[in-house]
Amino acid sequence: MAEDKAIIKIDNLNIPDPTKPISVFLEKISSVIGEIYKPHQIKSLARAKAEAKIIETRSQILNTKLRSRALTRFVAEEAKKQYRACCTKIETIGIHDDVASVVTSDSIIMNWLLSPLQPGSGIPVIG
Repeated sequence: MAEDKAIIKIDNLNIPDPTKPISVFLEKISSVIGEIYKPHQIKSLARAKAEAKIIETRSQILNTKLRSRALTRFVAEEAKKQYRACCTKIETIGIHDDVASVVTSDSIIMNWLLSPLQPGSGIPVIG
């Protein structure tokens, strides 16, 4: 029965199955097309990897910027806490009003405490 499917019988002529040569031909054409497309596939894969690397690098840069901003904010908050503590100590000690006004001047102390955090001070602040 299997032999009957592989061979077509027309008026006592034994003709081999015509689909086998066609399938071999299609396989050969497919492999040739695959070889022709292979350089394009390699380029596409390289482009995709490069874009992934760019995205990864951008996210690392953003992460660094965020860390820098957080550190800057932390230092500024700590400076404000120190300033408030200093003002409280001066008030409890009871320094004369003229000295206390110079020492607790917001512009002098806050500028002195925060000056390293300002742009143009030599320390890069990423905003």
